Amino acid sequence: MSEGYRWSLALSLKFPVIPIVFSLALAFTGFYLGVAVLPAQFFPQTERDQFQLDVQLPAEATIYDARDLTERATDIIRAYPGVKDVHWAIGEGAPRVYYNAFNNQNGVAGFAAGWVTVESTNMTRSIVPAMQMELRKAFPEARFLALPYEQGPPVNAPIEFFVSGPDIKTLDRIG
Repeated sequence: MSEGYRWSLALSLKFPVIPIVFSLALAFTGFYLGVAVLPAQFFPQTERDQFQLDVQLPAEATIYDARDLTERATDIIRAYPGVKDVHWAIGEGAPRVYYNAFNNQNGVAGFAAGWVTVESTNMTRSIVPAMQMELRKAFPEARFLALPYEQGPPVNAPIEFFVSGPDIKTLDRIG
């Protein structure tokens, strides 16, 4: 092994370009494989039998409007097979579950944060997209966001668009 080391060291000193090219090729290969193999979301969703809901009503909504909407939404949520429990915090965010779940909605009357407990972690993955779409259709006056709990650093959406108006068909087309 020491003979091979001596040979490669002598070659490197005689032709210094070879180790530079070799090390750069090795680094670029590592970067390429890292990008190709690593998933896009480095911190995966947690394997929980719960997921979170955020509901944002228009600015003029009262806490009573939020309470009425969450009561009606709870009926829809409980109709899903496998849903065990639903809890809401109205006018504020849900209790902090993970270190990356920040809440800046305290004191906002038209905001409600909820969490839903289901029978299994597999159910969470299958129920979240369907439930979000159904709640959005049932309550067009509110913004519903259903998300599984995730690990990792807190990241806000880089771009948000808010489109509002009285004509649902126009809003649907623009959305």
